[in-house]
Amino acid sequence: MYELLITSGADCFGWLEKIESDVCRSCTAVSAVESRGHRAYLCIGAERRIAGVVRRLAARSLGEIFLTDVKRGYIERRIRRMRLPALSRSMLVHALAGFDRESEKGILCGSLRPGRVFDIDGFRMFRMGELYERWNEMCELAGRHGEFLADERTFFELIRFLVESGRRAGSRAEVYRIGGKYRLVETCSECAREEFVLDGFDELVCRLIDFAPAVTVVSGFDRGEDFRRLGRIFDIRHNISEITG
Repeated sequence: MYELLITSGADCFGWLEKIESDVCRSCTAVSAVESRGHRAYLCIGAERRIAGVVRRLAARSLGEIFLTDVKRGYIERRIRRMRLPALSRSMLVHALAGFDRESEKGILCGSLRPGRVFDIDGFRMFRMGELYERWNEMCELAGRHGEFLADERTFFELIRFLVESGRRAGSRAEVYRIGGKYRLVETCSECAREEFVLDGFDELVCRLIDFAPAVTVVSGFDRGEDFRRLGRIFDIRHNISEITG
């Protein structure tokens, strides 16, 4: 029997649940996740013959957390003082978080190798120095050019560049505007089809930036400001008969 124990602070309990889901839906394993005081624990057990599979799945899930949630939070804390509207700041955080992800996956691969015990907090503190340096440079560059980003045209050109640099080949996003909400359907060759119902436009834009689709199909939009903003970042396709105004 092979057992993998992943630990973290209790505030990261949701990450352990994600790892548990990612691993156990892809292989035959048993698991338990719990919180005790200030610490949280995930234990995954499987037959020894698939220990390598469990480790790979756990490493992939951990990598997604480090290069999405951790990176986004790191960047957000460092650019919060930039004089940008709230939506623009959120868009910049999400776009920077997705930038150069393939190179960063390569950096992580060299050190992200779960054995039998893996501590998330320890890894973040002692093994992510190279990534933190890269993210610091990113934030410093954005801060130095903050006055240029205040220009809307320049800002959207930057966001489009960052999104296109991480675009997923063959991916597609479908956005249906229904009343004041948005139904988003994401498909790509690398992952399962996913659907979301989002309450506001700000949430929709940030989600699309995270996904970085090759094609974005919209329905239910008029030619208002929201439609124009999407078109300045993504390659939009639509049914002409549905676009009015």
